[in-house]
Formats: sequence, structure tokens, C-alpha cells
Amino acid sequence: MKTTLSIIVILLLSACHSFAQAGKTRYIVNQQHLWGSATAALDINPRWMLHLELQERRAEIGEDIQQHLSRVGLMRRLDDKHLLGGGYAFVHTAAYGELPAKFPFDEHRVWLQFQSKEQLKSFGLTHRLRFEFRHLDPARTSRNEFRFRYYFRLQHPLIKGEKHQLYGVLQDEVFVNMGVKVAYNFFDQNRASALLGFKVNKHLNIEAGYLNQYLLQRSLNADFQNKIENNHTALLALTWSGSLRKPAQQPTDTEKK
Repeated sequence: MKTTLSIIVILLLSACHSFAQAGKTRYIVNQQHLWGSATAALDINPRWMLHLELQERRAEIGEDIQQHLSRVGLMRRLDDKHLLGGGYAFVHTAAYGELPAKFPFDEHRVWLQFQSKEQLKSFGLTHRLRFEFRHLDPARTSRNEFRFRYYFRLQHPLIKGEKHQLYGVLQDEVFVNMGVKVAYNFFDQNRASALLGFKVNKHLNIEAGYLNQYLLQRSLNADFQNKIENNHTALLALTWSGSLRKPAQQPTDTEKK
């Protein structure tokens, strides 16, 4: 827990430093977004797992495209509480909202991550450290950057049943950019959310709630102010866990004899 608290404090101090540097030089717009995601975790064998993910992010209360994201990866179970892995993601970002980019652009992303889970009485805690190599806008500027992400999730059961469960989630993720061309957005964004989850069965979970995306754009406006999106977002997430392994066949009566 001491290590966890140290990481959280360091990241919060970094974020606060960025906000303090901005001071009164921030130009903030408030926008309303809709996000949907579908994630599958499929066991290949007891040690390896395939990760598949699709996300559709919509701006202007769903009227316009914000982003399309698809991610694939391979994860290895180090033990019951720790995962290590990585993979590839393709992202298309549109020119959306009150502070649009000059043009839509694509991104090819390679990611590596370490994830751990722990139980603190009735609370489930998840920590994830993700490192990304980003090849941005290959059709135009074709630049490379790196990004570090720290994700923290706190989950607590609300109503337990034999097969189903209702639970609450608080989570936050901090994004920090790295690279020689990162000028105005060393602090990239923060995503904080409060969700209500429902365990449909042993394979499917559904979560819905509110997410706040506080996004610092990479350029200044005409008054030399940092451009910031404060995106109020309705979030719906589907998570499926299953197996690619064939179920063990039960011996027949003949085989039993």
C-alpha cells in the first residue's frame, strides 16, 4: 500500500504542477460526450490471455465522431494478482467540438502494461501502469511520441446474489506525455469516473455512469492560453471474459468402465 500511495502522490503532484503553471492562462470549454466500449479477455491457456477492445467515442451528445479506437494485446498471468503484457492499437481522432484540430488524424500505437489487483476488506483495488509508443498522423506530420498512464480503480459490492451482483466503481487515470516535440501538454489529460456495474453472469459485466475527461490540447490559442477540454461524458462499458480452450470432455459410461 505504501508503494501505491507513493505513486499516486507523485502523479497528483505532477498534475497539480501543470495546473499551477497554467494559472489564469487557461481557456476551458465544457462539452458533452458519449462513450461506449466493448472488451473481451479470452484465456488461451492458464498463463496467457488474449485482449480485444473496441471503443466508440462521440462528441456533441453523440452527434459527431470524437474517436474510434481498436486495441489488441497478449497478456501473461504472473500469478493470481499480476498481469504483464502489451499489444497494438489503432486510433482515429476527428476534428470535433469547440476546439477542433486542424484536420482528422490517425494514430498507430504500441503499448506495454503491468496490472495488479489487491483486496482490502470488501474493496477491490486495481492498479495499471501503461507505457505507449505513439506514431501520430503518419499521412501529414508523422511524429513519434511516448506517453505514460497510471490507472487506479476501486470497486465495492452493493448487492450480492447467487449469480448476479450490483457494484459501485470509482476510478481515475492520469496521462503524461514524453517526447522532444511535447511543448504545451506534458500533462495530457485526466479521466475520472463514477460507475454502477452489474454482473450479468460469470462472463459478462455491464458498467454505466459518468466520466470527466480533462484534456489539455497541444497548442495555444491566439491569446497564448492553454486550450482545455472539460468533457462531461456518459459512459457505457461491456466486459466479457471467457476462454478459447476447449472444455474438458466428460468420460463416457464406457470409458468409466
